[in-house]
Amino acid sequence: MSDPVPCRAQLLEALGALLGDITGETGLIVDIDPRQPPEKTPTIVVRSGAETPTPDFTGEDAFTLAVDLEFYAEGQGDDADKDARAKLDRLRAKAIAIVAADPTLGGLARRVEPRDETAPAYTPVAGHPDIRATSRGYEIDYATKEGDPFAFA
Repeated sequence: MSDPVPCRAQLLEALGALLGDITGETGLIVDIDPRQPPEKTPTIVVRSGAETPTPDFTGEDAFTLAVDLEFYAEGQGDDADKDARAKLDRLRAKAIAIVAADPTLGGLARRVEPRDETAPAYTPVAGHPDIRATSRGYEIDYATKEGDPFAFA
């Protein structure tokens, strides 16, 4: 028998699997909470953030989990920066669309919604002159059975 998996980890895995279904991105890598930036692209990193309890009086424990999707792409050619930005825009748009199409992560979450944000920023990745990164923040609302972080409510 395998060890139980906390609901938080199940949500991150479900989000990673959903993003892995993006079509048209040859060699797409989806990684959850890696220690270092990726060296291969295209890559989407699912980065978990703070988990905030939300008041709930129905015999369950409700939470909002902050998640950032980090997108990495490598530019090529004479204008590698412009090429990387175009790849990032395409990858980010596909990710936004696929998350919007399944806003409950297959029924595990109550809702997955984007956080407010400004226009995407494109950041160079240290040690990789042609790789650029950008991100998109989300909030995942979910509930577990009261006192049981391994069982969804």
